[in-house]
Amino acid sequence: MTHSPITVLTSSRLLEAVEIIQDRKISELPVVDEMGRPIGLLDITDLIGLVPLEEEQPTELEAVA
Repeated sequence: MTHSPITVLTSSRLLEAVEIIQDRKISELPVVDEMGRPIGLLDITDLIGLVPLEEEQPTELEAVA
């Protein structure tokens, strides 16, 4: 287990999470609450189809998770 994993908050934008996954070349990204407690895990396969193709209103991760 990684001591200091890269994470996103529940209030993070979906595109932010996708960018982290792409930039870091990772397939999973932990989602944490404001206190840093893990509440979920985004998997690259979960994100397929969720990223808008056109400029739409960004989706918050809380709504997806």
